[in-house]
Amino acid sequence: MEYDNMSEKGKKILLFGGTEFMGRSLVSHFNSLHSNWEITLLNRGNMYWNQELPFQVNRIYCDRQDRSLFLSVLDQLAKEEWDLVIDFSAFEREDVEMLVEKMKNKIKHYIFISSDSVYMVCAPPSSPRPFGRSEVDSIRPSSKEERDNLNEKDSYGNGKLECEEYLLESFKQYSFPCTSLRLPDVFGPFDTTDRHWRYQLWLTVSEQFPLQLSEESKTKRLGFVFSEDVVSAIITVFQNGEKTFGQSYNVACQETPTLEQYLSQVSYFLSQQSSSLSTSNLKPIPVDRNRSEESDESSSSSDSDSTFSLDSEFLPSVDFGHIDTTKISTQLNWKPTPIQQSLQKTVSFFERAFYEYPNLVPLSAFDSMMREAIQKRYQDLIKK
Repeated sequence: MEYDNMSEKGKKILLFGGTEFMGRSLVSHFNSLHSNWEITLLNRGNMYWNQELPFQVNRIYCDRQDRSLFLSVLDQLAKEEWDLVIDFSAFEREDVEMLVEKMKNKIKHYIFISSDSVYMVCAPPSSPRPFGRSEVDSIRPSSKEERDNLNEKDSYGNGKLECEEYLLESFKQYSFPCTSLRLPDVFGPFDTTDRHWRYQLWLTVSEQFPLQLSEESKTKRLGFVFSEDVVSAIITVFQNGEKTFGQSYNVACQETPTLEQYLSQVSYFLSQQSSSLSTSNLKPIPVDRNRSEESDESSSSSDSDSTFSLDSEFLPSVDFGHIDTTKISTQLNWKPTPIQQSLQKTVSFFERAFYEYPNLVPLSAFDSMMREAIQKRYQDLIKK
């Protein structure tokens, strides 16, 4: 990953949350490329991966939901100027409102990490979207009853969109230098959601316990983003500065696989790493952006005759399909990593993670027979 036009002058960077997954990669790249940058992390101090971040950073421990404490911390932070603030941990309007009111004159660029879930509380597009939902589709329904209904169904998406709406108001009113990045389901090393890892574990014993995917999982194109591509998107936005102020960008892989295709790729890379898996039916399925038209129907449940089918619980987290990244690609010349390359790196990480982080393996997602089969598979690999 290369970043051009980044000044060697020391910069002050502030991260809210996100230090165990995407933020971890971000801090790593900042440290490796710009050792003279001063990085401050504000979070609750949790260490999901059983270890401190292996970087030289300043740490502030604060639970953002403790409003009184958070306000006092913001008062201290507002005594300094920050070149870049990246916010992974704002989930409702009050989160960003407090920050902007205290620090609006001290931040040169604020990047808000949003979600494609914002489209879940918006009106469906009036015309087909063959490349997925675009930034212009983040418009709430005109009917209050419909707005309230959607907000109740997806409080997370509503909270993220409320944050974006407040930030846009602040940009228009105060010229607050903000940018929002809308992410679909994120995968990559150090993922703390376990969504990918649970599927990967299941695939290791899929000959004994086949995945029962819904028909929709074989046809609906989905949006994903690699965690390291979130890092490159943040850097790209930071590089472009004022051009990105007051803007929102979809950030995702160029490929839009179905869930079946995604899992087939994972199976393929598992087969490359373990001779104990049969490779006869693990061929990589090409990812085709034009495989099918976008569906706006809600995700259907898994096949009724399956006794253990959780595709709708693992992935995806939205039911409208994929998102369009034309805006960030054309305006900022941002390019994501090919999904085969990013999945290969992710599969390799979680294969090692079974042994390196045994207390974090999400075996509780499965029944006892599957847990035993998964554990046996990894024990057998050690013996070889």
